[in-house]
Amino acid sequence: LMNNLPSTYFQLKNVILSAIPKKMVLPNPYDPGLSMANIDLCQEPPKVYYDPVNDLKSLKKPVDNYLRIPSNSLLRTIVSGLYRTEYEMRNGVGYDYFTTDMKLVRAIVLHVGLEAGLENQKMSSSAVFNTKSSYYTLLFNLIHEGVTELKYQIIQVMIEQLRYPNSHTYWFSYALKNMFVSDDWGEQRSEVQEIILRNLLERIIVNRPHAWGVSVLFSQLLRGKDVNLLELPFVEKFPEINVILSQLHKHLSMESENSQQENGATELS
Repeated sequence: LMNNLPSTYFQLKNVILSAIPKKMVLPNPYDPGLSMANIDLCQEPPKVYYDPVNDLKSLKKPVDNYLRIPSNSLLRTIVSGLYRTEYEMRNGVGYDYFTTDMKLVRAIVLHVGLEAGLENQKMSSSAVFNTKSSYYTLLFNLIHEGVTELKYQIIQVMIEQLRYPNSHTYWFSYALKNMFVSDDWGEQRSEVQEIILRNLLERIIVNRPHAWGVSVLFSQLLRGKDVNLLELPFVEKFPEINVILSQLHKHLSMESENSQQENGATELS
């Protein structure tokens, strides 16, 4: 569905990606004590009815080889394969035309997520939830080596994986949180943080529903002690963004207070 959805249809994207399995009860995404590591559902893989391998084409072999044994030569092959030979005219996301193959980008990101999920079922979680794992480093390096447009597209697709509680939501949330606070970006750190925050805001500031995983990640970044969102250079530069984040932070504080009061009432009863 995402391959055929116009890039500016954020509300419709939220409706689609907020779907959850029948009878599932979602934990409060604004609970300050929430940890996906402690949610049993976050160890279970989601049902995926799309096989990204069909869209990987010639990049399947280098991607799989990189996931087994990472190398710079394989990375260069993958990065170069993501750019279009013919540009696609499409407006609405800050570009007059696309130079990257969005369908291929989405296939790689989802394939990495699926492979990470399979590994998580076979090995200990530390083998996958690790910034040194080939799953994390492949996406990190693709973002690092890509032009701004490619950075945006990869991060956008990663955030699309933040849905209801499952192992994909858990792993991509883990990856994005680490990418947001990482010092390994060097001079690109501010740009990557801006792209991650932009993608989250595009999903949050539209009307509900909001995907559970997006709400969890955004609230955790907003509360995070490693990075103060309101003090980021690009946030201070644009007063309207600062106002939006300040209002959301205030709303989040109220949600946290309500959650604590409900928990207290439950304990008393």
